[in-house]
Amino acid sequence: MVDHMDQAVGNIVQALEKTKQLDDTLIIYFHDNGACPEHLGGNGWNTANNILAKAKKAGKTIAVGDKFDVPMGGPMTYGSVGHNWANAQNTPMRRYKMNVHNGGACTPAIVHWPAGLKTKLGSISKQRGHVVDMMATCLELAEAEYPEEFNGKETKPHESFSLVPILKGKTVDRDHAYVFNHGGTHAIVKGEYKIVREGRRPWALYHLAENRTETNNIAPKYPERVEQLAAIWETRWGKKK
Repeated sequence: MVDHMDQAVGNIVQALEKTKQLDDTLIIYFHDNGACPEHLGGNGWNTANNILAKAKKAGKTIAVGDKFDVPMGGPMTYGSVGHNWANAQNTPMRRYKMNVHNGGACTPAIVHWPAGLKTKLGSISKQRGHVVDMMATCLELAEAEYPEEFNGKETKPHESFSLVPILKGKTVDRDHAYVFNHGGTHAIVKGEYKIVREGRRPWALYHLAENRTETNNIAPKYPERVEQLAAIWETRWGKKK
C-alpha cells in the first residue's frame, strides 16, 4: 500500500512538473485518523472481493484478517491488526481509529507549495489544524464563496477555519473549539485543553501542551474547566429542549 501510494503521488508530481504547474500547486498529504483496529474476516466487509476473486481464479487462497500464523504483508494476505496492535501502532498516543483520543484523532500533514509556502523548509508548525479546515483553506485559495444551497437544498454553515495564514508563515489565533463526535466517543479541543468521554463515562480533561499522550486526567483538579468545555459540547450535540 505504501509503495502504491508513493507511485501514485509520484505520477501526479511528474505530471505537474511536465506541465510546469508544480510550483503553483498546493499539495497536502494527510490522513483522517489513526491506525485501524477493525478485525477483518470473510471478504473484509466487501473490501477484499477483488483480490479474493483474483486468487480464486489462480487457484490460490488469501489469508483475510488476523491470521498471525501467516507472514503478514505478502501477496496472499489481506490482513488486519485488531485493537491491541492498532494501539501499539499509535504509540505514544492513546487508542486508535473510531476513538477521539489522540491516537485516533491526531495526525500529521505534509505541505508542499513552492510558490506560496512561506515557512522555513522542513520546519514543523505547532499551530493546530484539522481536516475540516480544508474547506475554508480551499475556498480562500480558489477565491470562491461557500454556497448557500446545493441541488436546491440549503447548505449548513461549515465549521472550518482557513490554514492559509499558517502556510504563509503567520502565527494566528487558533483558539477556537474543535468538536469530535464519533463511534460513541466525544471530545472538545480548545486552546491547550481537551475533554474526552467514552460512552457514558465522565469527561476526562487533559492539558495537551504538557500531556499530548493523555495519560494524566486533571478533571478532578479543574472541574470548572471541564464544565466550560462540556458546555460547548452540549450546545453543539446535547439534547434539544
